[in-house]
Amino acid sequence: MVKFGFVCVLGFCLSAPLAEAEDAYTLPPLPKHLELPDCELGPDCPIPFNHLSNQTDEPFFVRNEVFDERFSAWRKYADVIEEFHDVRDCLIASEAKKEAPNLLLIDWSKGDFVRTGQVCLFRIASSLRHPSLMQEWIRYHDFRLSDLKLGDETHVSYSAVVFTGIWNATQYRERKPNWIAALTGIDVTISIGFGVRYNRNLDVVDVFLQGRSIFQ
Repeated sequence: MVKFGFVCVLGFCLSAPLAEAEDAYTLPPLPKHLELPDCELGPDCPIPFNHLSNQTDEPFFVRNEVFDERFSAWRKYADVIEEFHDVRDCLIASEAKKEAPNLLLIDWSKGDFVRTGQVCLFRIASSLRHPSLMQEWIRYHDFRLSDLKLGDETHVSYSAVVFTGIWNATQYRERKPNWIAALTGIDVTISIGFGVRYNRNLDVVDVFLQGRSIFQ
């Protein structure tokens, strides 16, 4: 949409189109090979992907940097990054062995939700390659999807695209039960999920935790 403003000279004012901001960004359309199938996405209708991401070719990124020994949390993540080296490591057993797996079929029971979730969503988003496909993935898993923010709307210099997906506590515990919460009926988690950031080339540059607890 073209925005108009007023240019005034010697008391006369005319409507004129405004120049777009330098940070304006338009999300490119899905390429032909990534277009959604005619069927409803699910176990028998795989989501298209561009390639199968792995740590060697696409190392795990945090805040636009390769996550390595420079980060204070490296020790907490090093084993997770090694265990989920390939996107197929994140999937249920029947998909993990396939040459063309269904990337919808993540195994939520594997590992720690926060660290494993960050690494595996990074691998999946990188494999899908396009934010529109990752949004479809988020919807399939019943996350509440935020609006898509582009360019300067993301408020982060290295980010051209960002969105989040959030579960409430009930949805979260269906996938990650907690015996203390089940026993007491008290759960410190109110909501939890992840955000995904892409740069202008649609490389995934950050997968971050998003949510609230009773302490916030």
